[in-house]
Amino acid sequence: MHLPDELLGQIFMHVDTHDVDQKFRLSQVCSQWRKAALGLRQMWNRMSIMTPQDGHRLPLLLERSGPAALDVELLWQHRYQEPMLTSSERVLASTSLGGCRDRLQRLFIDVNRMETQHLSPLLAAGLSFPVLENLEIRSSYNRPQTLRLSFLAPQLRRLWLYQMDAVDWGQLLTQSLTHVHLEKCFGADLDLLETIFKQCAQLQSLTVRMLAFPVGFGGLETPVAQLVPRLRALDLSADVTDLVTILRTGCRGLLLDELTTETYNGHMDEETTQLLAEVFMGMNPLHSLQCLDDQDMILHDASGRMRRMRVWNEDSSWIWPDVWIELADRHKACDTMKKFHIRSFDWNDLAGAFSERPPLAEDIEVHVELASNVIDDPYNFEYDDPPVSETEKFSRGLRYLKCQKLGRIVFTDNENYEGNSNINAGSRAQVIHTLLDALVCESPVVEVCLSQAGLEKPTKQPYEEVPIAIQKLLDTKDKYVLCRHCATVLSAKQMTDLKAVLSEHQLKAIV
Repeated sequence: MHLPDELLGQIFMHVDTHDVDQKFRLSQVCSQWRKAALGLRQMWNRMSIMTPQDGHRLPLLLERSGPAALDVELLWQHRYQEPMLTSSERVLASTSLGGCRDRLQRLFIDVNRMETQHLSPLLAAGLSFPVLENLEIRSSYNRPQTLRLSFLAPQLRRLWLYQMDAVDWGQLLTQSLTHVHLEKCFGADLDLLETIFKQCAQLQSLTVRMLAFPVGFGGLETPVAQLVPRLRALDLSADVTDLVTILRTGCRGLLLDELTTETYNGHMDEETTQLLAEVFMGMNPLHSLQCLDDQDMILHDASGRMRRMRVWNEDSSWIWPDVWIELADRHKACDTMKKFHIRSFDWNDLAGAFSERPPLAEDIEVHVELASNVIDDPYNFEYDDPPVSETEKFSRGLRYLKCQKLGRIVFTDNENYEGNSNINAGSRAQVIHTLLDALVCESPVVEVCLSQAGLEKPTKQPYEEVPIAIQKLLDTKDKYVLCRHCATVLSAKQMTDLKAVLSEHQLKAIV
């Protein structure tokens, strides 16, 4: 079949990536494909230089791309069983690209610090990149920095740097920037915030992450809303007291769509309480809480605004009952929170939090990610303070989760599910059955979502067909019915089989 060159070119653009070898393979299939490929400038202006052969082909890529703006990736990290460019080949590649600085629109560099000197022909001090809009440099090894950035890029919109340094940060922070990410960069500390806000009036998102030790930050001189009115996302890593100072002196009056804070520990002390007050300033009632792990939680308000709070010290974590009590007592979360996302082994933590401050909102949803089949406390709550009463224990090591106004519980599979332990039942279905049995609520009907729980995946336990597994799980208690979402995800055959085995009551949510 003979396709028109124009259509063939469109297909090439759909399948083409930055992979240099793929471009040459496409152009060598036949004479027609070669003609279409060579006539398509946009196919040759995107490239990833990873291997010696890529480096040798670079001059030809630059020639075939004509005057088109360049999108270049230099991926010089070690890759298993792949050849790497030699030092001279890297210098040659940098020199070739340096001669095309006036065409570079996007530049992504992933290179360890042992090799940064090879970038000198491309990023030497004083050079100019007139059309560069997107620059990302990741430097991986904790060695003394050998390259300090110093160049001009007046059209730069996105700057993403990891473990880099600059001769003059003020020179890199152009007024055209809309997105800035500086992580573990030398000299990019809290004092740089004022410069960023004053120079980057178009800023929409900012990330500044550093070691979260106290520096006694004096605060921001000018409210952020006056300097960067378009700022919608802010991500800061610092000591709790410095974060409070930043938010209090600069961010009141600026209602961010996304705010992320990273602190040293998760102790719910007076300083953390003050931080929570600043983080939630101006937000609508809290709507959802997600426990990503022991050190990372995400909260949303009723309008969808996000607040993420992380702990970076490996020896510290959030104490979920303490967090929930603070949210309930000072931020009325008991009355407004309607969604909770936890991992399966967080069940006891959420149960303990709810026993202290029961949630009161209507039609609450609990989402449980099946991360492991180990859901019991191995010490049978021996080290819990205060002690867990016998009436709170469903079984040895597992608490009752009491949520009186629960409307829906959702189980989702984790691709790294650890389900072959000898400590507990191995299959996902058995874990779900145990948790459903340990759930206590007054709701006459509770929807159970099982369509994404991974029930079809085999384990060491006997395997059951999905409809039979769902039937047995819904049979755990009379109030459980099939979730309406399942009807949109399960196959037609599975739904037909389910309707044959489930009762009319269990199907009421989808009828």
